[in-house]
Amino acid sequence: MGIATAIFAILSAATTVLCATGSLLWWAYRRGQASGAERARRDADQRAQVRADTKIRALERLVAEMHGELAAMQSRRRH
Repeated sequence: MGIATAIFAILSAATTVLCATGSLLWWAYRRGQASGAERARRDADQRAQVRADTKIRALERLVAEMHGELAAMQSRRRH
């Protein structure tokens, strides 16, 4: 009985350690997945922001050109 008890104790301890290690690895894996998803979301938001800024700058240039054309038309009209 002494050997069987020792083997059982060793197996119990090994099982506990393996379960704890597995749980820790699973937690780290899930944490990494969540972190990766958050980073992807931030990157997508940043790309959308850059696209929006580019569109705004293009529209501002267009408005400036229209103001210039309008001013030119008004000056010609006065003459």
